[in-house]
Amino acid sequence: MLNLEYDYDEKIIYSVDKDGEKRIVSNDFPSEPKLSPNKKFAVYISPLEWECYGSVYLYDLTTGAKELLVSPDEERRNIPKDVAWIDDNTLAIIIGFGDGTIQIGGNVYLYFLDKNQMKRITYHDTSIQLTKLIFDGKNLKAEGIFYIDDQLNKFKEYSEIVDIQNYLG
Repeated sequence: MLNLEYDYDEKIIYSVDKDGEKRIVSNDFPSEPKLSPNKKFAVYISPLEWECYGSVYLYDLTTGAKELLVSPDEERRNIPKDVAWIDDNTLAIIIGFGDGTIQIGGNVYLYFLDKNQMKRITYHDTSIQLTKLIFDGKNLKAEGIFYIDDQLNKFKEYSEIVDIQNYLG
């Protein structure tokens, strides 16, 4: 079984084998990897940098294999912005517009690994920008901002509990 180390200063993910040998998994400004509940897989977004078109990757901690799960939608310029494990088969992903300063977040999607399918589950306009996902084992909390003026200059903090139970098997 491999372990992952994240270098916060250099923004690099390393795999570490049982002998302590390190190998670079991603060195293009990836997000911190997040472990699946069974600790057999990790997911991360790479690159996760301002106005970079990142993708969601699945890393197998048993084999060291890396799989591309979600690519940017370059036609509509939508990119993944945060990811969280719901269970060993399901990810929650924030996907939103990748350019500019107004749309810093997006909407929540569920990605089902066994089906290689994604389903959108929130439908906010640009006034609500979800930026962070937190799953506590029961509830999925999405945090972000809510613009309170028509020019999209002023905002306040926003959070909601996203209903995921209807989508899970």
